[in-house]
Amino acid sequence: MKYKILVVDDEELNLKSTSMCLENWGYQVDTAQNSVDAIKAVTNSLDHIAVILMDYRMPEKNGAQLAQEIRKINDESVILMYSGDSSREAVKESIKSGIVDFVDKGDDIEVLREAIERACRKYEETSRTLTPQIPAGKAEKLLTSIGLIGVSDAMKKIPVKILQYQTGDKPVLILGETGTGKDLVARALHVGRQDKFFVINCAAFTKNSHLLESELCGYEKGAFTGADQRKIGILEIANGGTVFFDELHRLDPDAQAKLLRIFQEKKIRRMGGAVEIPVDFKIIGATQPHIETLVKRGEFLPDLYYRLNFMKIEIPALRERPEDIGPLVAHFCARFNEANKTNKKFLASTIRVMERYYWPGNVRELDGAVYKLLKDSPTDKIDPKLLDSRLFAEAVEKIVTTYNELENKQERERRKYIMATLKTSNSIAHAAEKMGIPVTTLKSMLRKFQTAYAQV
Repeated sequence: MKYKILVVDDEELNLKSTSMCLENWGYQVDTAQNSVDAIKAVTNSLDHIAVILMDYRMPEKNGAQLAQEIRKINDESVILMYSGDSSREAVKESIKSGIVDFVDKGDDIEVLREAIERACRKYEETSRTLTPQIPAGKAEKLLTSIGLIGVSDAMKKIPVKILQYQTGDKPVLILGETGTGKDLVARALHVGRQDKFFVINCAAFTKNSHLLESELCGYEKGAFTGADQRKIGILEIANGGTVFFDELHRLDPDAQAKLLRIFQEKKIRRMGGAVEIPVDFKIIGATQPHIETLVKRGEFLPDLYYRLNFMKIEIPALRERPEDIGPLVAHFCARFNEANKTNKKFLASTIRVMERYYWPGNVRELDGAVYKLLKDSPTDKIDPKLLDSRLFAEAVEKIVTTYNELENKQERERRKYIMATLKTSNSIAHAAEKMGIPVTTLKSMLRKFQTAYAQV
């Protein structure tokens, strides 16, 4: 990705030369020549700023003071000091303000480049949060309006077909794995018809075709034991509306044959009755993507498949469109925050890990996983370490290793600075004075470093 960097420097020549270098290295650059403009840039930025590179000596506020103000409104950007003033005061104030690195303008330009690269890696792994994407085109807006989220090319084709198939009475077949949102597409296809939309879950009638027939066609009083009054079937009630047959492939051959006859003749007969009743409804069927394989194996009636397969909409599995995982997570996250009055966010690095998972339950499984993470997280940022290690073990291990390596490198740089100061000092107290920090703080650092003094 193209990282955004804000350069803050009161010297116009330095500002231009630094910006030019960064742009040549492939970064997106914004500039500010004073603290007021810097605060405005951070506050008004629509895109996340990965790194803020600022001078130390500036009028009104120095770099350390400005960093403290920025931290109050933005705790995600990584702040670096890039200054010609490497005095004890400048370094001391920078450390206190939480600036992660201090680069001397007198150093080779490659030193700056490496510092920027480290800062971008830190931002990516530990700070950059997911930014919800606002639907731009007509296709994305229609998807969102029916409850589907996606920016992939495969998903953009779906609303185009929905608009084509909304009119007319020809059957529509929706193909997709469990949890992909077939029911949402079916409801979108129903728009514009009478307010009659019925869902038949064919999985509920897998071993009882007579029960399916009674639900669809109804029955007369006395048709069977327990039929103590006439019942009007769904297909009779649905005249002028839509009937959505979900999980069609789960029906046994006898039930499939009964459906085929109804679809062909557009007539029903109540169980126990003799009168044929004309019915008129839009047929929408939904099956798994491998329906053609079932037809070839003789597990699904070819005539029923051909009767339904006038118009077809395929919803891809989530693993086939990982670029949609980010927008989906942003959508679920926004919904959770609104309902719970929270402001939780997913780190972009967490999304990258989630993109590597298979998601056998598709969007439905993702929705549940996001809710659990948001509900259980003790912090406002969902980092990769919170992911279920059973599902994301390999990806989590890789990203956590990268994070640890980055932290270790920054720790080594800090340690080198402290050890170098110690070597040029008469005592720990003298070194602490040079660095502008209390002796107790320096001793605490040394205890943390343990044998670091001998390694430098």
